[in-house]
Amino acid sequence: MNLYVNLLLNEWIKLKSSMAFILMSALYLLVLPLAFFYFQNSYVEFQGLEIEAGEIFTLTNQNIWYFITYFASYLHYLFVIVILTNTSSDVTSGLWKQHVIDGLDRHHLVTSKLMIMGLVSVIASIFLFVCGTIMIQFIDIAEGDGSQVQVLSIIALYGLQMFGYMMVALLINLFLKSTGISLIFLLAWAILLERVIRFLDKSDITNYLFITAFDTLLTHPFIELFMGYDPFYPTLTAVAVSLAWIGIFAGIAYWKVGKEDL
Repeated sequence: MNLYVNLLLNEWIKLKSSMAFILMSALYLLVLPLAFFYFQNSYVEFQGLEIEAGEIFTLTNQNIWYFITYFASYLHYLFVIVILTNTSSDVTSGLWKQHVIDGLDRHHLVTSKLMIMGLVSVIASIFLFVCGTIMIQFIDIAEGDGSQVQVLSIIALYGLQMFGYMMVALLINLFLKSTGISLIFLLAWAILLERVIRFLDKSDITNYLFITAFDTLLTHPFIELFMGYDPFYPTLTAVAVSLAWIGIFAGIAYWKVGKEDL
């Protein structure tokens, strides 16, 4: 137990002192409230009238969190950059190699990254919950479904999605060993390549591709509002598929670090 605590502490000490983590965290803390403020105070022109964007939708206790987590999910890439930078630094500086020489099991190198990714996901999710709770005090919420348990489950799914994205980034970086190239590859896959695959193959199996599975963890607020239902597979299935992908990627990461010359 002490070994895993020490691994996590060592990763946290490295992470909190890195410029990438400081900058990306500052952006995360700044962009979230600014984006919400902009959404609430922006205007849409309709038939010669200016209407506040926030008044177009009927916001309830539950679907307001669909909006918050949906827009916040685009900020996952901030922490993806942190993980890519952190991992590349460990490998290129010879730190991992030195740890192995000092007697640390290679598999613990991957375990330490998984733990710090989990910690970052939890911290980011807690901040999102606190920030969101404060922000919605300043808007009118209609009566509707949305218990505290449901809200917390939405936040938990947000954290799982963030962890999934960081897991993909970690695996890509272990193979490409470059922060920039790894980020470009991840963006290309998430934004373009997987969508091309789904466009060419209309079968249901493409719903189980890893980025699609991660994205389906969160309800799309506009689809939910205008269609009234989730057109994808149920959330429990999305969770199961996402966890399966995370397990597969973690297994490949353990295998890669265990076999390669550090």
